Amino acid sequence: MEKVVAIIPVYYPKTEHLLNIKKIFKQVDKLIICDNSPNICYEIINKFPEAEYLFFGKNLGLSAAFNIVLKNPKYQWDDNTYIIF
Repeated sequence: MEKVVAIIPVYYPKTEHLLNIKKIFKQVDKLIICDNSPNICYEIINKFPEAEYLFFGKNLGLSAAFNIVLKNPKYQWDDNTYIIF
C-alpha cells in the first residue's frame, strides 16, 4: 500500500509553523516533526498527538534532521513510500 510521509524540521516553532503543520498533517499518512530547538515544544505534542515528535535539543540543521529520520531503522521505507521534505 502506498503511503505519504512528511518530515518537517522546526526550530523555535511559531504560530505560523503550527498552522502549516496542521495543513500538511491532513494531507499525509504519517507526519514526523523534528525539533531542533533547545527546549521541547509541548504545544506541538499537544496539538498533534498522532504525529511523531523527535526532539534533538540542539540545532542540527535541515539535512542532519532529515538524515536521522531516513537512516533510522525504526522506520520501514519501501518503494511504496513517498517522502515529502
